[in-house]
Amino acid sequence: MNLRRLAQGLGISSLLVLISVALTLSQQAVIVLDHEKSGVFSVVFSPDGKTVATGAGDGYARLWDVSTGKVLRRFGPVGTVFSSAFSPDGKFLVGGTGEDLLVHIWDVASGREMRTLSGHEGWVHAVAYSSDGKLIASGSADHTLRVWEAETGKLRYLFEASEKTTYFATAFSPDARLVAGGRADGIIQLWDLVTGQQVLQFEAPVGFFSLAFSPDGKLLASGASDGTVHLWDLATGHELRTMNGTHGKTAFSLAYHPNGKLLASGGWDWKVRLWNPATGQQVDQLDGHVDFVLGLSFSPDGKLLASSAYSSDGTVRLWKMK
Repeated sequence: MNLRRLAQGLGISSLLVLISVALTLSQQAVIVLDHEKSGVFSVVFSPDGKTVATGAGDGYARLWDVSTGKVLRRFGPVGTVFSSAFSPDGKFLVGGTGEDLLVHIWDVASGREMRTLSGHEGWVHAVAYSSDGKLIASGSADHTLRVWEAETGKLRYLFEASEKTTYFATAFSPDARLVAGGRADGIIQLWDLVTGQQVLQFEAPVGFFSLAFSPDGKLLASGASDGTVHLWDLATGHELRTMNGTHGKTAFSLAYHPNGKLLASGGWDWKVRLWNPATGQQVDQLDGHVDFVLGLSFSPDGKLLASSAYSSDGTVRLWKMK
């Protein structure tokens, strides 16, 4: 397999993409597809767990059937799809893109683009959908995090950092009362969505590239540029613990298991690590990717974990949890 890599930040390169459904630790692929032509920046399970959506560097988001591994629909072409999120009812897919600086909203059933959200002046690296389906958040290289009304596309809030930075990550709390933004300059901010006021801020001497709320909404996990994973207590406003794995330079992706007892992280070292968030101990490791692990998502029933990787790998793998 002739793979090419363009080392230009998180640039785009042509390669083969595989979709693998594997048992934890066995890495024995039972479905292999040669389809996409660039790194897979994001992966997310649909609310019913029957499909996954991916965002890729070739300008397309794709909808895959989990049981067959087949592509059901393509959305695009647009700019590089860095991030993707389903609406809670599974009817809409949101994609945050690079070159066109837009947030795209697609109808999942038809594949038709419903609307675009414009206003960002930098690449849109992160998107999220609130659990009540009313709001969409987007984080950008233009040092802003924006919150939009999903139904109308109207801008609800514009949060702007005082320093020039990139919001690489965003997430809504499970109760849809808070939105968090993770910044490249080592700051995480949380805002109240009723008042629009900032209520918490966490700081560390590292950049933050990924965020994930615990299912009960009490904790916020963040993946950092030094490969560590930080766990923050929202009640006290303090860091609970740091999980020091060997992800290398960056922990690009995070996902909480639906039961809250497992936290997955993916990083620079090509590995997926599984943690017990209650103790901070690593409990398992998934090997198989051969490039940065950029996306993670658990299925709603917690039986599968999807992981996606960059350029020289360009795969999405579905792991069966024990």
